[in-house]
Amino acid sequence: MKGADVTLRANTEIQTGDKIFWMFGDYNSLVDKNTEEKCEEEFWYSDIRLIAKMNRQTGDLTIKETETDHTGEYKLKIIRNGKASFKLFTVTVSDSTEKQKNESVTLEMNAEDRDGVNEQEGTSSL
Repeated sequence: MKGADVTLRANTEIQTGDKIFWMFGDYNSLVDKNTEEKCEEEFWYSDIRLIAKMNRQTGDLTIKETETDHTGEYKLKIIRNGKASFKLFTVTVSDSTEKQKNESVTLEMNAEDRDGVNEQEGTSSL
């Protein structure tokens, strides 16, 4: 639902040396990565404003105050010991007023691997 915070769960423990990248949209625009200097930040994808924060221990990404423009595919890329794995999340944000404004929603991944490339997919409709 529009206005809610959404947390995309990485379902992994971040290890020393891991490189974590969250991307959004058709062009895989970088939303966040695990660097010491970043905390909550504002990002722009085309003309879409996105406020997001990645948890440095878990790799989870929280998108603040979602808008319908935040609907789309989010990709998590984790590089560990030189090997990349990906998780895909599809988020749908609607103008529905059935849920309370500013209600937080959490999206968790299942543990299933696809095609041996550790690519996973989750969906959320708000």
